[in-house]
Amino acid sequence: MFTDEAYCVRCRKFCKVRTSSLHVAGTSCVAWSSFGNRAQASCPTVLSFMALVFMTRRLEEPAVLHENVQSFEASIVADLLGDLYVMWSCVASAASLGSIGRA
Repeated sequence: MFTDEAYCVRCRKFCKVRTSSLHVAGTSCVAWSSFGNRAQASCPTVLSFMALVFMTRRLEEPAVLHENVQSFEASIVADLLGDLYVMWSCVASAASLGSIGRA
């Protein structure tokens, strides 16, 4: 069962979870990364992404920015949150930012 409270490290007690104006998150990339296991939805690390989706649906923040690796399928986010948000997908590679990535 979901409550509107979570343990707060700063206050060292349970505090009310508040909605932010912009939610910025980057969930685990192991499931999609070429350096990870590429197991995609069957990877156990997907649990953190699903928790993010649950919290996002519960809090309904006005804007959400989700960051992951290029091979992460943006359609997954659209399928799970597209009824609440307008979706844009942007790929920013190390090369496009003037840096040479790992080989």
